[in-house]
This record gives sequence, structure tokens and C-alpha cells, in this order.
Amino acid sequence: MTDIAKKKICIIGGGATGVSLLWCLTSQETIRNQVELTLLHDVGTLGGHSRTEYPVFGGKPYPVDVGVQFVCPLLYPNTYKMLERPEFRDVVLADGQIKLSATFTPDLNWGNFPAYQSGPRFAKLYTPENVLAAERFQSDVVTAPVEHRFSQTIGEYLKTAQLPEAFVDYFLMPYLSILNGYGDDEQLKLATFEDLWPIFTPLMTPGPLAAFTQPGLGWQRFRDGSASWIDAMATYARGYGARILVNAPAHAVWPDPSGQGVWVTFGDPLHPAAMAHKFDAVVLTTDMTTNREQLDNPKNPLYSNQQAYISEEKFPLNPGSCYIHQDASVLAPYISTRDEVVQFTACYSYKPTNGLPYDMSTTYSTYLVQNMLPGLPEPVYVSMYGAYDAPKPPGLQLFPPVKWRHGRFLGSFMVDSKRGLHNIQGLGNVWFAGNNTTMDSEEGALVSAMVIAGKVCPDWEYPFYGLDPRSLEATAMYELMKDEMMFPLSGFGLWRHAHHWRAMAGAPRRPA
Repeated sequence: MTDIAKKKICIIGGGATGVSLLWCLTSQETIRNQVELTLLHDVGTLGGHSRTEYPVFGGKPYPVDVGVQFVCPLLYPNTYKMLERPEFRDVVLADGQIKLSATFTPDLNWGNFPAYQSGPRFAKLYTPENVLAAERFQSDVVTAPVEHRFSQTIGEYLKTAQLPEAFVDYFLMPYLSILNGYGDDEQLKLATFEDLWPIFTPLMTPGPLAAFTQPGLGWQRFRDGSASWIDAMATYARGYGARILVNAPAHAVWPDPSGQGVWVTFGDPLHPAAMAHKFDAVVLTTDMTTNREQLDNPKNPLYSNQQAYISEEKFPLNPGSCYIHQDASVLAPYISTRDEVVQFTACYSYKPTNGLPYDMSTTYSTYLVQNMLPGLPEPVYVSMYGAYDAPKPPGLQLFPPVKWRHGRFLGSFMVDSKRGLHNIQGLGNVWFAGNNTTMDSEEGALVSAMVIAGKVCPDWEYPFYGLDPRSLEATAMYELMKDEMMFPLSGFGLWRHAHHWRAMAGAPRRPA
């Protein structure tokens, strides 16, 4: 009896989506026997925005995450279901809180925890009037569904809300920047109440995840860095024959003229010259800008069709950069106790003549890792900027800066474009997965990988069905992303009424 040839699948991108897809296609026996998997990653370390660096102090390495910093069961139900499986027994989560501060001048600052709510540094902003405005805003977010304001943008809301200008400028806009991942003030105002509802509403205990008057509760972080999750998936997939090539950037992707298979040109680490390999299917998990660069080549006759759905106009991604360093001068000099987990810093920002009293594009957020990672013997900072290069790069850098292109972490960004991608999914045996197809978070990466696993291998089965609350929540997220986001073909129009009703807000990171 002749063995049936395995389907050769190439996954481009070794971030959370690409490695999740490897796990999906090797974690079910019937599927792993059908496929031959190759993953290409452009740098030497897997993880993308979920990777970990390891500064060494006293001969001991300490895990410091690049990009993603926190997760939680409410917003990451499929990720948490995955972590229940035996292959992830060594991936440990540690509890955390989001203590944040926003800093502007020596006497205009505030924090969402008691130490930063009184005294000469904080009293001018943390006033009864602004506290009342914060409580009103949080209440308006919670009641938005019953008041028929769920789809209203924050910009529309502010036109009639009559909130104090100081609250909007110094409280709300910095918080949106921390949650949303940079952006100018007008872009941030495009966030909807649907985006904010899961994180400002106390849906879990402890909670809520975000608040102006108390720390954000219910968050966790990977104790040994997000790389512990990435590496567990990669190790598992390698154990079942998956081939992972690092330092192997893909350069060009095009369908075979016969219509059978897809060619990929990439730099193999064993052969310095780029070489072309043919696969039965290719899954692009990188950002849409990178996808365009790979698909836009003379050998790809389908690019005009693909380009219409993945253009820069459709996916206007934001630049960003992350610096891991020990330069305390990036922090506000007049808040010396440094008790917060993340600091929104505007005190070095250019002051425009109108609009906000600072230029949002020159602000940044810094994680004080020593307040997140017990036992870290020296201060370490992770600073996130809304530009490829920091306006004033930190000194004492422990690793080269990481640069990226990303969407917004609140789910309403690029919704129509994400929902249009199904028109070219599978065209020429090329598929799209990743945060740009769902939402910017590890949950979005995993869910998009599971959805595409079921497309490239129709026998693949969603693994987390069950009647316990977390399974039901995970299944709801998966079905919503599959049927109403990535492949909105059901005809029920659910998305128009309940899209991203839950966990479409990414965890705080970049600068969040």
C-alpha cells in the first residue's frame, strides 16, 4: 500500500502565531501524520512580540519580555485553556497588578494607587473633580451596552460628555495610550466603548482590569518570560518533526504557474544564498506590511487581487520600538520613589500651542521590571515608543532595540479590513494569520492560528470544547473570530451587533 504524500506547509513568521500554528498542526495525531511543516523566522530567536531577553546579573539570567507583558484569563481564554495541557506544565504564571502613573510637570502627575494620589507632586491633578470624572467615565463604560452606546467612539462621547478638560488631557488620553499602544490623540479617540468595556467592567475577581482610582487587578505574567510559552510550543512541534529555521527571512512568495503549490524564496541558515522551495500551502503570519513585501514580486500574478485587500490604506499599521535598558533618566525626575509598574511619560514631550498640553507622538511608556519580577537585583526598564527610533534613545541599553509595525490593541481598529481578508484567504494556496487578522494579543495570535489550522487541514478539530466556564468562553472567542472576523460568511450579521464584545482589548504592552 502506497503511503499518501504529506501536505508540505510553510509557515512564515516565528512569532506567537507561527509557533502556535506549529503546535496546532502537531498536537493532533491525525493531523501530524498528514503534514510536513517548515517554519521560517527572520531572526535568531523565536517569539516576535512575545519573545524574552535575559540580562545577566551576578551570573544569573533574568527573563525580561519584549512587547507582551501581561495576560489574564478574561481576555485570553484560549491561551489559558492551552496552558492546562501537559506539554505546558512548566509554563508558570505569576500574579500581578497594573500600578500606573502619568507624569507631566513637577506638580502635575497622578497614579492609580494611593502613594501617587496626594502630596505636592499629585494634588493638583488627583483632585475631587477629576476623581469624580474618572468614576463617571468608568460608570459610563460599564453601562454602555444598556444605554445603547456600545459602538460609540470615545471621540463622539467626549463631544457631549462635558468631562473636565484636565481629566481628558491628563487621565483619559494617557490611559488610552497605555492600553492602545501609542497613536496620536485623534487616533486614540477612535476607540469604542465596546473596546473598553471588558477591561473597565469588573467581570472577574479580582478586578476590574483597568481603573483610574485603583490598580488594575486580575493580571498575570509569564513567570519565566513569554519565551517559556513560545519555547514549549516549539519544542513540542519539533518533537513531531516540524522543521524550524531561524535567521531564514522569506523574500518572495508566489504560486506555481501550474496552480499546484507555492514557491518561497528564503535564506536558509545552512546556505547563505537565498533559495526557492516549493510547498503545497504557505501561511503568512507576519504583519501586512511584511506580507506585501513578500507577495509583491514579478512572479506573483495574484498580487493585484491580494493587494486590494492588504494595502497600506487597508492596514495603516503604527510604528513602534522597544528598548530594554538601565537608563533611569527616561523616567520623570521628580517621582523618585518609582513604585509604579508602568509610567506614561510626557514630561520631556514637546508642548504644542493647541490641543493636548503635550505632543502624544513624543510620549512613551516605561515598565519598571524590578516591580514586576521579584528578586531582580538591579533596576531594569522596558521603554516603548510610538516610532521606529526613540526621539532620545535610552542609554545603558542591555540589548539592541526591537522595532515593529502593529495595529491598535483595542479591537475596533481595522475591523472592516480584517473582515475583508476572507476574499483572498487560500487564493493560490496562500493563507493569512496573525494579529492583523484578529486582534493584537497572544490570544489573537493563537486564535488566528487555530482558525487557519482548520482551513489548511480540514480534519483539524478545535481542541477546547467543554462545558466548564473557561471552555465556553474560549469557544465563544474562537467561534466569534472564525465566523464573524476572519471568515464572516455565516450571514447572521452577529458582528454588526456584538463584534469584539469581549476580549478584543490587548493586554497592556507596547507601550502598554
